[in-house]
Amino acid sequence: MAFSAPSISVVFSTNRIGMDDTLQLKVTCDGDGAPGITSGDFFQISSGQSSQFVIGRNVTRKNEFSYVFKPRRQGACTIEIVLGAYKETFSIEVVAGSVLPKNEPEGAAEPDVFADPFSQLRGRQVTGEDLFMITVPSKKVCYKNEVIFIDTVLYFRVNIGQPSAAKLSPLTGFISEILQKNFPVQQEDVPGRGTYKKIILVRRIASPISAGIKISEGDTFNVPVSAGFFGFAQNAAVSSGTVTIQAEEFPSGQPVNFNGNTGDFSLEVQFDKTKLEARTPLLMTITVSGSGNFKNLALPEFSLPVRKFEVRRSQIKDRYNITDTGYSGEKSAEYYIIPLEKGEYELPGVGFHFFSPQKKQYVIRSSPPVKLSVSEGRKQEVSLVRNSESRTEPGVITRDLRFIKEGKIEQTAGPLLLRPWYYGLMLLSVSLAGMAFFYGRSLKKSANIDKRRRAAYLFKTQRALEILEKKSASLSNRDFFHKLEIINQDFLASLLKLGRGVSVAECERAVAEHGFDHKDFEVFFSGIKICQSYKYAPNKNAVEKQALVQKTRAAVSNFAKESSYST
Repeated sequence: MAFSAPSISVVFSTNRIGMDDTLQLKVTCDGDGAPGITSGDFFQISSGQSSQFVIGRNVTRKNEFSYVFKPRRQGACTIEIVLGAYKETFSIEVVAGSVLPKNEPEGAAEPDVFADPFSQLRGRQVTGEDLFMITVPSKKVCYKNEVIFIDTVLYFRVNIGQPSAAKLSPLTGFISEILQKNFPVQQEDVPGRGTYKKIILVRRIASPISAGIKISEGDTFNVPVSAGFFGFAQNAAVSSGTVTIQAEEFPSGQPVNFNGNTGDFSLEVQFDKTKLEARTPLLMTITVSGSGNFKNLALPEFSLPVRKFEVRRSQIKDRYNITDTGYSGEKSAEYYIIPLEKGEYELPGVGFHFFSPQKKQYVIRSSPPVKLSVSEGRKQEVSLVRNSESRTEPGVITRDLRFIKEGKIEQTAGPLLLRPWYYGLMLLSVSLAGMAFFYGRSLKKSANIDKRRRAAYLFKTQRALEILEKKSASLSNRDFFHKLEIINQDFLASLLKLGRGVSVAECERAVAEHGFDHKDFEVFFSGIKICQSYKYAPNKNAVEKQALVQKTRAAVSNFAKESSYST
């Protein structure tokens, strides 16, 4: 008698015992915690060994508790078992004597899968009777491109830990991938070996890429095996062994457009409109859905007369999942159809061919033809943009879809605004214009600085000469000519950018090196020489001094207006 819930399993050996018999109870539950058991005064309860084991690629903890009930008196009683939210009562009848069969001779009984797993390994090594692993394909004979499953299954009847993969078969000759899923532990009677627990460690979804014999070398896992409570004393390396799969070629009688699609599919063709103007795009969607080898699924091609239609494929979408039955989902392609002329047209239907392994025959799915009514349309450029986008220039919209415009249809690289080199040329032009602008400003600024500097030199010299002229009567002959010499010499040095305090010879050398006309500076050079000669001569009267100053002032003014000298 047994009762099971999603997280607990209770197994009684019987529901009717005698006073000379014992009642066995096994409780298996997920997680932690021991069950509470009450039976009144009918039984003396003793607990046996409790065990814990971990299974699956992800940790799943299971606890097993064993109990022995010895009757104290006859009659009908109830046993209540409580574990968390789980609560159940069981009715047991106790009679006189013994009602259970006697134990058979040693070795005659079948192995008890619920026997104490710890005691099974005491004092011995793990053998092939304790656990073994095999490779189980869903089909040993299949067709090319057909989807099959290849499972690696572990059988055990000892306490094990989490197995770890030591080697996984590469499955040469297959397109395969591992299905990521946690499989439950199940119980199975193995012919000739007894009852085992089993779990699928690896499930591959695979399809042979060509016909012929395919061999899976099998997988190897390291399995911890317990020899005591909460302890793992042995680590067993278990291999699943090789398996042979025969992949057959497709049968004869293939359709003309058959391209190897395998499975069970349906076809749907949709149009967003059937009445439109010429040079206006029409969206057509071809969708193939069902189950089969979506990894290699080829959608049907679609074409129309080039003179009357422009056809461009926009995009392909894959939406499929891996399920317990293989690949399941859909694959679709979008086409833009642009009628070039007005008229009434009938678009041909779309045909899709595939091979069905279940029916062992070729299947053709086709859509009915569609009537299309095209009016004259306006003479304007047409944009093939979805999702409320808009463009006014022809250009590339997707990988193989282009905008079109009225007239002769030809491929174009797009307008200048869409070409990268156009922006590079514009950037270069702006950079050069900016450089020329700032360079011109710098030259103008430099010229303005020189002009202002020259005006300042002229003003300073004129002011010094004016002051010297007023003081000419009060200054001695030596002081007057010394100051006039300094004024002439500083003016020359300033214009030649030589600095103050330079000699006349240095000024003459600078004029010669720069190639200036010496006559522009002759007044100043002659004035300096006159000052040097009159400095120690007899005193000159004030009139002569003022005349010399005025001559110098006139020379300075004339130099500013007429000289060809430029700094």
